[in-house]
Amino acid sequence: MNDAIVMVETYPGFKGEDTPRLFTLKGQRLDIIDIVERWDTDQHCYFRIMASDTNRYVLRHHIDEALWELVMRER
Repeated sequence: MNDAIVMVETYPGFKGEDTPRLFTLKGQRLDIIDIVERWDTDQHCYFRIMASDTNRYVLRHHIDEALWELVMRER
């Protein structure tokens, strides 16, 4: 899957960082049921999430650009 820019709604996490709560994929709004895993690099935060469509996804947040991308879908 090519990385695709997605619209993500967030809430402030434990340390005030942006934590995803839902995203829109191809016009479909998907609630984030669970954050399975999170990891950080110097420029990005990654979230492996379980969505309301029962798929797992990996979302990447570009910290400096306030941009979100869909990196992978896991079925």
